[in-house]
Amino acid sequence: MSAYLPDELVVIIFNDLSSAEFYRLIHCDHRFYGLAIPLLYRSIRGLSVDKTTSLLASLCTHDHTPPLVQSLAIDWRKVSVKEHINPLTSFRVFVKGKLFGPRKMLSNRTSLLNSVLKRTINLTAFSLMVRASDNADMHAAKILDGCSLPLTSLTTSLSCDRALMTFLRTTPNLSTLNLTYGVDHRIFRNFALDSTHLPVLKGFGWTDSVPIDQVQHFIEGRPIDKINIVIQTRQLARMLDILALSQQSVTGAFFKFRDTPDDETFILIATRLPKLRKLKITIPLLPALEKMSEIADAFRKFRSLRYITLTIKQTDSTNLIDVLLPCIRTCFFLCTTLVHLEIPQAGTRMERRGDSVRLVRISSE
Repeated sequence: MSAYLPDELVVIIFNDLSSAEFYRLIHCDHRFYGLAIPLLYRSIRGLSVDKTTSLLASLCTHDHTPPLVQSLAIDWRKVSVKEHINPLTSFRVFVKGKLFGPRKMLSNRTSLLNSVLKRTINLTAFSLMVRASDNADMHAAKILDGCSLPLTSLTTSLSCDRALMTFLRTTPNLSTLNLTYGVDHRIFRNFALDSTHLPVLKGFGWTDSVPIDQVQHFIEGRPIDKINIVIQTRQLARMLDILALSQQSVTGAFFKFRDTPDDETFILIATRLPKLRKLKITIPLLPALEKMSEIADAFRKFRSLRYITLTIKQTDSTNLIDVLLPCIRTCFFLCTTLVHLEIPQAGTRMERRGDSVRLVRISSE
């Protein structure tokens, strides 16, 4: 059957398959496998530490696969980047690899990833999470040494040290940046960016481990309109004040609260972000019933809000929608612009259709 389908149609079919269906199908036909190779390497994420190491070694030993990688996500928070890799893996890269300059033995994960990044010339989305101890001894900074990538999105737990800031200066097309750690302000000012760097940065995310002055440095004078914050409620007012320094009004926000917010929190968001259209919230615990009623009442303050996604970490999803439904209906009644409120844990969403609001079950597929 595969002989009668044009390549373009086969690729479209591949994109609509689940991962399990995709992997089963490409092993049934040599032509399917050949067409699937670019898709297999296009987005790499969710691999174990060992599989990540094996894949990076493979990318070092083949010339045709690194340019296929467009998105790469690596999580090394459970291991150290300076740990030595398997000697056989290192030797295989040395024998088969055609690295930049003379062939060399790659002794640890730092040198292995650095070599791969120099070859992934079409990489546009990169996520790298490392242990805090690797930041402390500056070992992780060597990963970006000599790299220049056409990134549009970067998520990393690398500190805002000289290596990262130097890399950001050479990444003018970056539109989304998410940071986990900052550095001491006395060090940061020695290699801060100027106003010409990151000219198209529109999405910025940070945690409460990034000092306030460094958050301001990335926002001020740039067209930030989407934010992603891990924060405590007591810090919110000061953070929202900084957003006034952006060239654009914030229209999308993702707040991951470390403590449970109250109605004053939502009133603050509504008044400081008047053009907010999409709001995503993660909270640790479900508030008490009387508090939920007060929070729902606070939604009368929103003037442009259309989409909400709510996630509650420590709660039983059983009957969750029944508990929240009265408050959700109040939110829709008081916030006339709201058209969509989703609770992924409960597998449901509320939608406004004309003058009615209805409950919709979310498919698990």
